[in-house]
Amino acid sequence: MRYWAQMTSSEIEALSGNSTIAVLPVAAIEQHGAHLPLGTDAHIAEAFLVDAAEALQEQPVLGNSIICLPMQTIGHSPEHTDFAGTLNADAEVFIAYWQQIGASVARSNIQKLLIMNSHGGNSALLDIVARRLRMEFEMLVVATHWMKLANITDLVSADELKFGVHGGQVETALMLSIAPQLVQMDKAGIFLSSQQRATQNFTHLKHYGNVLTGWMAQDLNPTGVVGNAASATQKLGMDIRFRVQQGFIALLNDIKNANGVSLG
Repeated sequence: MRYWAQMTSSEIEALSGNSTIAVLPVAAIEQHGAHLPLGTDAHIAEAFLVDAAEALQEQPVLGNSIICLPMQTIGHSPEHTDFAGTLNADAEVFIAYWQQIGASVARSNIQKLLIMNSHGGNSALLDIVARRLRMEFEMLVVATHWMKLANITDLVSADELKFGVHGGQVETALMLSIAPQLVQMDKAGIFLSSQQRATQNFTHLKHYGNVLTGWMAQDLNPTGVVGNAASATQKLGMDIRFRVQQGFIALLNDIKNANGVSLG
């Protein structure tokens, strides 16, 4: 895997448009409670890129076709803006910015773009960006969240996967495997989510799911965190990273083998 910022203009110009995949990592800087740093999503995204680069050493043909764009560290985090330290901008700002990055990739004659997301609040915006780039440039644009690339149902309980969506067991475990010095486990607890009560009390009405509300992080839990962070371990984090690594490489292979936007 090569890095866009380390290459020369002539090296980019020499790439083949349909056999090169540009990867755009997008993250966020936002509160993750008292036990995790503001940069949790960005740290996780960076770790997955490092893991992918390591795996790609064993697949040099695929690895040489991957160009990693600069990390987009700040993301769309309005649901966390009532907590100190969260960095945010309006949705329209990010849609326009990420779309322009994609347009720059297209102007460099690269027709495949993978947007690798590590913050749920970015997802709806990335759907818009992907379709606009398809419309304007006929690019194959794939947008996904790392969590969707790994089956971890045997590692994490169903309730934790359903309700522990922010700063819970999974993210805490990942950070223990990435930068344990930044994790304050003495402040990690069990942060129950109001989504659990909604599931018990209502037929359809939920904060998120098939039906959703315009929720803020404190609507789920006053701390802005949900999930059993206290149960996180470094080993769990390493196991999750391995699963994501496998899924990431499989997705890259799919994109490489796809013949344009029709996936033929």
